[in-house]
Amino acid sequence: MIDATIGHGGAIDIHGGGIDLRFPHHDNELAQSEAFCGCKQSVNYFAHTGHLNIAGLKMSKSLKNFITIQQALDGIEQRDEQTGHLITKHQGTRSSTMRIMFAQCHYTKPADYSDAMLAGARAVEKKIKEFFLNIDVALRPLEANANSTQKWTEREIDLEAKRLDALVNIREALLDDFNTPVAILHMQTLIDHVNSYLQACETNKATVVSLIVAAAASVIARYLNILGILDMLDPALERSLIHGPSTVDFAAQQSVSKQAILAPVLDALANFRDQVRTAARDNTPSHVLGLCDELRDLVLPDLGVRLEDKPTGSIWKLEDPHVLREDRNRKLAQEAEKQQQKEQAAKAKAAKAQAKADAARISPKDLFTTGERATLFSQFDDQGIPTHDSAGEPLSKSQLKKFKKEWEKQKALHDEFLAMNLQS
Repeated sequence: MIDATIGHGGAIDIHGGGIDLRFPHHDNELAQSEAFCGCKQSVNYFAHTGHLNIAGLKMSKSLKNFITIQQALDGIEQRDEQTGHLITKHQGTRSSTMRIMFAQCHYTKPADYSDAMLAGARAVEKKIKEFFLNIDVALRPLEANANSTQKWTEREIDLEAKRLDALVNIREALLDDFNTPVAILHMQTLIDHVNSYLQACETNKATVVSLIVAAAASVIARYLNILGILDMLDPALERSLIHGPSTVDFAAQQSVSKQAILAPVLDALANFRDQVRTAARDNTPSHVLGLCDELRDLVLPDLGVRLEDKPTGSIWKLEDPHVLREDRNRKLAQEAEKQQQKEQAAKAKAAKAQAKADAARISPKDLFTTGERATLFSQFDDQGIPTHDSAGEPLSKSQLKKFKKEWEKQKALHDEFLAMNLQS
């Protein structure tokens, strides 16, 4: 191997390997290869990677906790070797999610592959995808009128300064031993700044300067592309942000039949129109609002369209139908859980009210002389308050005071019950 690699082509530029091979394995390799080739340096750079841990243990075949990339992408099931019973089941992971997950951990540090780590990566992925969907919406006015005025205010100047800071910070992070976790954090910071800018424009009813938004989004798109984190945004938008609008392959876009693209959406709109006309004839405006919600929540998501209600009107975003269905199912599950909690709270409240009503029926004179407590005492005063315990011993002053307060509380509750019955 030495002769085939450095024997005829000079030193190896970058040599990879696990952190456990740093010493003595690679030191021995250097000594042997340099002695064999008669050179002073056989490797320019070593890139030692941290271990991938599963549940805190290094992943290895000997520990039987080895997971291939394909298994992680497709989803895996762990079963008991003796009984065959399912122990745990991990759903499949998108390649973009996995790339983000590993980018959030420095390559020299150990990475603990876990549900928590995946959940963090999914949250970042959702944030990035939602960002580019918002960018797509913000750029539509520019697409409709490329000659529109783009006037900069203090808001745009501030965002441009933050974009330039992000450019510097991301580049410095990657130059610092390829520090991808810090680079990802700087990208998220820029995303937050752009989102704040878009929100401020919406709140103040100001015109979004599409050019500054596109420039900021271009930074994110370019570096995601460099890191190999793909499928975060629409391909046409990605080409436009990274290479400029002139590079969009319009011929390729038009090769797909317009009818094939629009047919599902047009069918849904035609059906929606029929339902609205029927509701209008029946004079049921509330049903019309219900149909609008059904179009937004049930029909369009299956077509890959997310419709969002804004103060200035509705906006649409294109998204993977599978992702939209997952979001819808998650929302329905949350609503069902809230409804269940509401019903349980109502039942608990009703049970508490019933218990209070049942307790109110008891006369204060019978409070200590009936039920389980009747055997605890042997003597009572005229009001029914106990004075002696079951053994005939007088109760202490503190006990008498306590039972007196309890009796007075029961009397007030019972008097209220009697008053309500008299009124009814």
